[in-house]
Amino acid sequence: MTPEAQSLAEFDPPTRLYRPKVWTSPVVFASPHSGNIYPASFLARALPNLQDLRRNEDIYIDRLFKPTSRWGAPLLAARFPRCFVDVNRAPGELPGEWREKTVPGTAGWKTGWVLCRPLYPGKYRFIKSR
Repeated sequence: MTPEAQSLAEFDPPTRLYRPKVWTSPVVFASPHSGNIYPASFLARALPNLQDLRRNEDIYIDRLFKPTSRWGAPLLAARFPRCFVDVNRAPGELPGEWREKTVPGTAGWKTGWVLCRPLYPGKYRFIKSR
């Protein structure tokens, strides 16, 4: 089993869905960056330590919005951390210094990644980020 497959196996299911007893709201709340499961195989390959990786979390946002299910609105919360999969990023939006080459159509893009440090040693092939 590849290290990626080992890591993914720990996210089954990848999200938590808090369902209301009676769905009365047209709103679905989402917490895509509050996941805090860090598989050992991921940590073994990552350059930053766990404390630094956890700085990417929107910690406790899932707990803050969990009561919405009591008020008729569901909450969908990620179990995986943002630094493992950032579900709000386009496939070509990896920081340029992480990639082997520029991805077509992304020249000049600015992202919200202000303090962006590499997760893995060396350049990351774009195909792996898809």
